[in-house]
Amino acid sequence: MTDGERLLRLALERGALRYGDFTLSSGQSSKYYFDGRLLSLDPEGAYLIGKAILPILKEAGAQAIGGPTLGADPIVAAVALTSYLKGSPIPAFIVRKDAKSHGTGQLVEGPLAPGSRVAIVDDTCTTGASLFHAIEAAEAAGCRVVKVIAILDRHQGGSEELGRRGYDFASILASTPEGEVRVVQPESVDAPSRSSRFWNSPTIEELALEQGVHPVKDLEQVLGGWPEDADFESFLEAVRSSRQEDAMADFNPLNSMAASVAALLKQHQQTVAVAESSCGGLISAALVSVPGASAYYLGGAVVYTGTARQCLLGVADHAMGDMRASTEPYAMMKARTVRESLGTTWGLSETGASGPTGNRYGDSAGHACIAVAGPVERVITLETGDADREANMWVFARAALDMLEQCVRESN
Repeated sequence: MTDGERLLRLALERGALRYGDFTLSSGQSSKYYFDGRLLSLDPEGAYLIGKAILPILKEAGAQAIGGPTLGADPIVAAVALTSYLKGSPIPAFIVRKDAKSHGTGQLVEGPLAPGSRVAIVDDTCTTGASLFHAIEAAEAAGCRVVKVIAILDRHQGGSEELGRRGYDFASILASTPEGEVRVVQPESVDAPSRSSRFWNSPTIEELALEQGVHPVKDLEQVLGGWPEDADFESFLEAVRSSRQEDAMADFNPLNSMAASVAALLKQHQQTVAVAESSCGGLISAALVSVPGASAYYLGGAVVYTGTARQCLLGVADHAMGDMRASTEPYAMMKARTVRESLGTTWGLSETGASGPTGNRYGDSAGHACIAVAGPVERVITLETGDADREANMWVFARAALDMLEQCVRESN
């Protein structure tokens, strides 16, 4: 998995990429929302962003990197730190929305030298308004903008306008208006091959830092030192396993996914019933993991087959008509049926293909339709583009709970 692919998966895992009905800061409507700060302020996310952007700066010959506050603040900090650790420091600067009304009255904060070749970055590029504001500020400070970068290019006019005005633009991720996100920026363009790295005899510290592990702490805690006959891949696997065990000891992912919507349901004395399929019960498990779940969760079913649909939902084959599973109409039918059957305020359903292959209808792995029935009704189609079965199950469950929360908030 490349850094870009891991960053995309992390966006889904952290809830930085959400699906529903949103109004962007530009005033445009969108079927999905990308909160770049949930990535750039995440330790792993910041590390991956710094690694991905640094080679772009080197290729462009940029001597500094900056962008509009607030989205660019953690990004430029991550890049500056990464550049220092790589031995080629690149200073960062931040462009305010407005010049300070006191003191020096600066619009640009940071060690920006006039005449510098600079890159401008932001977490997203929609219309490009924030990027153009930062570009104008950098150019007014006597700098030359040699690269413009976004974590996600929404392809809603901004990157196209940047190109029309002659600016060289790049992004790590790009999306369609429907929210299908793909990786654009490949692995570091100047990264040597594995064979050349070992040919140059890198230190264990260099290899460890490259993989995001602590060369001293992890060696001591995981292996008790570096055995002479140990290979590096075994070391990395031991570190990852140790970290995963430590993380799981302190973190309940089921509870964290449902805690917010559970609190809302309790507050408004509302109830929910669930009909899921490819999530395999994760949605219900998340809702039940919150203490006091009996106040809002009345029940659920894993409707994984046609037989399950007939027995658990009471929907016979002849009642399906031309409807098939893994579609939005089917998802909404399930949500309405389970809501009516259990007499709940809300019905929540999911139907899809978790992977590693697609379903018999031709839907690809990572395809899911999620529906909410109740005072507010909503249905979406999610495409992760990932064949990892378990990862998709978690993403589907999180997306379903997020959409339920949005609907509950909207109705109250």
